Amino acid sequence: MNKKIVLADEHDVVLTATLARDVDREEAYYQTGLEIEDAAIEAFDASNDRVWAGYYNDEPVCCFGVALVSPLYAMGAPWMIATPLLDKVKVSFAAGCCYYRNEIRQGFDVLQNVVWAENKPAIRWLKWMGFEVGEAAAYGPFDKPFHPFEWRK
Repeated sequence: MNKKIVLADEHDVVLTATLARDVDREEAYYQTGLEIEDAAIEAFDASNDRVWAGYYNDEPVCCFGVALVSPLYAMGAPWMIATPLLDKVKVSFAAGCCYYRNEIRQGFDVLQNVVWAENKPAIRWLKWMGFEVGEAAAYGPFDKPFHPFEWRK
């Protein structure tokens, strides 16, 4: 059992996006109007090298990062893409989350984004990670229901 989390490059992000779960593909499309690979590249480019990739036995599990929204207000938008392998290694994944929760918060006073209302596992994970999750409202180019989520220092 070989598990690792590394600083991600564009290849890691594209590979993970290509293998992403259906719920992640739908969420990215409904949120942005882009295919997940294009949305992932945009998120990667906006994240200023604050992107990580998780692997299990050299297979991609997830990529996650924080896109800089406002340097003036120290605000970022956390994001994550996962592959179906996440469901098989979720206990190991959860064990590493506490460290990376602190890592993604570094340098930010506020982290906020939205999560598709149909992505129930992501909503549970966000709450477990300490984010406040609000009521769903129409969002994105297709007016699908998304919950805002936020963490404040």
